[in-house]
Amino acid sequence: MPTAADTVRTAYAAFAAGDIAAVLDTFADDIVWNVPPVDGWGGTFRGKDEVLGFFAGLPGRYGVWNLATEEFVDADGRLLVLGHHEFPDADRIPFAHLWSVTGGKATTFVEYVDNSALLRHLADAAVA
Repeated sequence: MPTAADTVRTAYAAFAAGDIAAVLDTFADDIVWNVPPVDGWGGTFRGKDEVLGFFAGLPGRYGVWNLATEEFVDADGRLLVLGHHEFPDADRIPFAHLWSVTGGKATTFVEYVDNSALLRHLADAAVA
């Protein structure tokens, strides 16, 4: 059985490759996905279909961007991932992602991000 880190690394690699189906394959059917609201957007998404809907809204909101992971801290089925969002205008906005993994599938995701920096990015950058 894959470790929590294996499961989550697979999800990030698939996301970077644009393979959303492979990302969703790493999730439990009833995953709970929590993203802090930024300017009225975000919140809690339940199940793969709602998470897919969240993913579908990302390009229109943020344009082209990259998730850069820096550190994985595994703690018995919970995984903390530290990294940053990279934007073409050189904005780098740090994040902490907390995952729970059970039976080789991600069951919960919580993003902690600098909302002030995201709002500033949205105000300053033209999203294409």
